[in-house]
This record gives sequence, structure tokens and C-alpha cells, in this order.
Amino acid sequence: MNRPETAAHYKLEENVGYFSVMYPKGATLTINGQVYEHTQFLAFEPQLLRVKVTMPKADPVEKQVILKKGSMIKTSMIPKVKTGRVRIAVSPFEAKVKLKGDAGEYFEVTGSKVFDSIPIGTYEMSVSEAGFAPSKTSFVVRENETTNQTIKLSKEEVVKEKTIEKPKPKEPATSKKDFKREMVFVEGGSFMMGSQRNKDEMPVHKVTLDDFYIDKYEVTVGDFEKFVNATGHKTEVEYLGYGAITGKKSWGGKQTRKKGASWRNGHDGKKLNEEDYNHPVIFMHKTDAEAYCNWRGARLPTEAEWEYSARGGQKSKGYIYSGSNNPYEVGWFSQNSNKSTHPVGSLKPNELGIYDMSGNVFEYCSDNYKQDYYMNSPPENPEGPASQYKVVRGGGWYFVAKFGTTTSRSAWRIFSDNTTGFRCVRFSVLVNSGN
Repeated sequence: MNRPETAAHYKLEENVGYFSVMYPKGATLTINGQVYEHTQFLAFEPQLLRVKVTMPKADPVEKQVILKKGSMIKTSMIPKVKTGRVRIAVSPFEAKVKLKGDAGEYFEVTGSKVFDSIPIGTYEMSVSEAGFAPSKTSFVVRENETTNQTIKLSKEEVVKEKTIEKPKPKEPATSKKDFKREMVFVEGGSFMMGSQRNKDEMPVHKVTLDDFYIDKYEVTVGDFEKFVNATGHKTEVEYLGYGAITGKKSWGGKQTRKKGASWRNGHDGKKLNEEDYNHPVIFMHKTDAEAYCNWRGARLPTEAEWEYSARGGQKSKGYIYSGSNNPYEVGWFSQNSNKSTHPVGSLKPNELGIYDMSGNVFEYCSDNYKQDYYMNSPPENPEGPASQYKVVRGGGWYFVAKFGTTTSRSAWRIFSDNTTGFRCVRFSVLVNSGN
């Protein structure tokens, strides 16, 4: 008896899993000791994968992955590049700076610059500017260390034929639009930052700072006009079409919008006369302040630098306000300002010869604000936490004097109003832009 033939059907299943990894360009991927260039959906039999990503100037990243049959695993492995900090100060301030690293890094900036996080290694730096002899140098960036580079270019000698020129009339030295861009040297050192007066000023803690220069005066309307004329900068309030007016309502109340208000206006939003261009510039967004300072080859002060300067640095006599225990000797506040800003430098300076660090206008710092930041603030050159609020210091014409102590901290959202201005700092080599 014949049996009918039967057909057997078999479905073969792959005994594999898939693994995909993302990693930076220039890095090397090894899996179980073998180098792989293709990284998308690699097929392996079920097993334990030992994955490693290496990269020049970075610590390797390693991971173990259990790959099962039919699984599809995606991951990313980003080695953290070892970095250091470089501070470059150049003269003239508009000089072009080029950095070339030994691993192909390339940076090009104009003027002085701080690189807070730059890959370690050896860098070639060239500095050039028309009319000056170029300079080339090299330096090494080490992990978690700060490298300072100061370059002052020398003018190229140009032989010119003698010509007879008519003398140009001198501008009067007493002009109220004079560009008061003087800076005061602040010797670095350690001081006890904070106080026991307010919660956000606690705890009192030791801070150590490097040398720096700080503006002798708050930036004036005349100062800012020179910047605008040179660069064509348009401020935040000019884009918005209005500025915020404080003074119509009490402290804590809603501010009034003033249509057309800008840096050319006084505290009441009315356009200033030229004889008032020695008042501190206001209606400043923090980005406007940063742009101006950068134009000068400078930056906004950190909160620690600001307080150290306000206290008088190494010459401090321990005053409550910047230069006195009497706030009205050194600052314009609601009690003595007649509801207005005043020309910079009108009152007594502090121990370092700096004016208006208490009163007249609040001043932007580079830091963000966090109430308990002093609990974890680093002891050397602190730069502030991450936050949606910005630190302003010093009090001003609309506020009572308690906001103008050397330690008082205030938090500002990013906006442009009639109570806030700024001043700039730079590193220990003073560069005059010549503007």
C-alpha cells in the first residue's frame, strides 16, 4: 500500500539581535575588541557586548550591553572632551585673533576673548591688525587650568613725507558728552563675600579673585552713543518699540510701558538733551550691555567682582555702602535723587576711586541669580548658576538705600527699564580702544 507523499515546511529564524550606536565624528568604536566603522544596526548573535568609544583629548566611554535574540538596541556614547580655560587680552582691542589646535581645532575672534571650555592641547595663536606688526605665539591648554595670554601689538613704522598741516581746533575738555571711559585697576585677592543681613546674602564665604580692571563710572548715554555710531547697534527696546517705566507704581507694582523709549531717553522716558548725556545709560537689555562691553574688548563683571570692587578691594574699610556708611554721601536713592538719575561721578567715590556703585542705577552682572547660590559657590572666580533671573547690584534712584549696600543682591528678569544700567570689566591688561 502506497502512502501519499507529505511536504514539510520550515521557517528559519535569524538567531541575531541588532545594535546601533551614535558617537562623535573623529571617535573610534570597538565592540568586544574589534573596531567598527559602520554603526547602524550591527547584527550579532545573542551575547554580552563590551562597547568602547575613544576620542583624542577625552576620557573613553565604556558600556556593556546584553543583546538578546530579535532585540534592537540603540544608544549614544559621547566622550567628554578634557578642557581648560583661556583668557586672551589683545591691544588694539579690534585685533584679529586666530587659534589653531594640534588636533585640528580652529577659532577666530575679534578682540579680547575668554574661552571657558576649550579642548586641551597645544595651540598656535596669531594676532594681526592693519597698521600693526603681527604677532605669533604658542601655548598649552591643560585640563581644568586657566591660561592667560596677553598680546600688545606694536605699530609698524611708516615713513611719510613731511607735510604742513593746519592745527585742528581742540574740543573743550569740559564737554558733558566727553567719553568717560576710564578704568580702575583692582588688585586680586581673597575676601569674605556676603553678609548676615538677608537670606540670599548667606552664608558669608571666602572668595578669591584674579586682578582685573573695572569702569570708574557707570556707562553713560554719551559712551553708548559712540558705540551705536560705530557699530549701528539697535537695542532691544528699539526693536520692541517701547521700554518699561518704573516710577508710576510703587515697588512691586506693575510697570508702565512707554512707547518710543530708548537709551536716548531719561528716567521719565523723555528724550534727553545733549548736556545730559553724562547720565548713566538706561533702558538696557542685558544683551545690549554685553554687546557694548564686547565692543570695548571687555565684559560685564561677575557678581563676585562687582562686590569686591564695591567694597574697595584690598583697600576696603568695611563700609556698608560703597565708600561710606552714609548712603547719601556716595549714592542717589529715592530719598535724595528727586526721582531722577544724576550725572555719573557727582558724589564721593569709594576706596578705589570708583563712583556710583551704590545708587544712581542698578547694574547688570554677568551672573544668573539663585537665592541659595552662596551655599555652593566655588571659592575661586565664581561665575554664577543657571537661572531665568539675572543678578543686578547697587540699587538706584527709585529705590530705598537698603538695596544699595555692597552685599545686597537683586534678581531681574531680562527686560529693559529705566532703573538699570551697567559698567564693564576686563583683565589685568588695560587696552584702550582709541575710540
